[in-house]
Amino acid sequence: YMYSHPDSSVLFMPANAGIVLNHGSARGTTKGAEDKRPNAALQWSTTDRKTQYFLGKAPEDLLSEGYASVVVDVVATRDLAVDEEVLIDYGEEWEEAWNEHVRNWVPPAPTGGRGADGTPRFLSSQAIYAMNQQKFDPQHWAWSDDHFTVCEENISESYEAVYLEVLQKQRWFRNLGVTEAHRGFKLTSYTDDRAPCLVVDEEAAEGTLHVMYFAKPEKGKKHKLYVVYDLAAEKMRFVSLPGRSDAHRSDGHRFRHEIKIPVFPEAWKDLSW
Repeated sequence: YMYSHPDSSVLFMPANAGIVLNHGSARGTTKGAEDKRPNAALQWSTTDRKTQYFLGKAPEDLLSEGYASVVVDVVATRDLAVDEEVLIDYGEEWEEAWNEHVRNWVPPAPTGGRGADGTPRFLSSQAIYAMNQQKFDPQHWAWSDDHFTVCEENISESYEAVYLEVLQKQRWFRNLGVTEAHRGFKLTSYTDDRAPCLVVDEEAAEGTLHVMYFAKPEKGKKHKLYVVYDLAAEKMRFVSLPGRSDAHRSDGHRFRHEIKIPVFPEAWKDLSW
């Protein structure tokens, strides 16, 4: 999501967890969330010196800076209960765009298909959710153009490191089509707590899977995988490939959030910039 002021061409891209703040309507007219009201608001930081410096610059002058970042504080507008969700108002324009999207939205086909414009639809999150309810079904184990498998990094199960070239001498492994160019090696930096893995067998009665973790390639060293037997099934998940989840669908809802800050720099109020 991007934030902007209704009278400005300047866009703000959140660079931290602030991007996950959800909308609460002061008007109570958001379809599907009529009961959610804002309990916080945004304001410029008064303690960050760089923020005050950049707020005094014209937009064209910011382009000559190495980087231009401002700090925005999220301030509660009333007392919050423990574990209460923090909500801000995205603005009336966003809300109108959202309501229009809800009125016209058609749920994606679980297994792909084509959208109204004829473009191929991704394997939906609904389909991947269903796959995670059927982890012992071998037909889900092969990766697709939309999904792959990940396993938890920190495990108590024992494992064995095996070089790729050794595994490639075995027919069953060659049938998996794993080479040094396999996507799994490229995805080893996907997250810090999960690693790409291949499911090769199962023990449904025991609730476990036999898997192979892709090891992060090291320059000048041979590629290898970690073989783990009897991994608890809950430590493996099917997930969307980067850029292939429902969030990246062409017919998703994307509309700027209004940055409702009382004092907005006059130099930034220019819709033609």
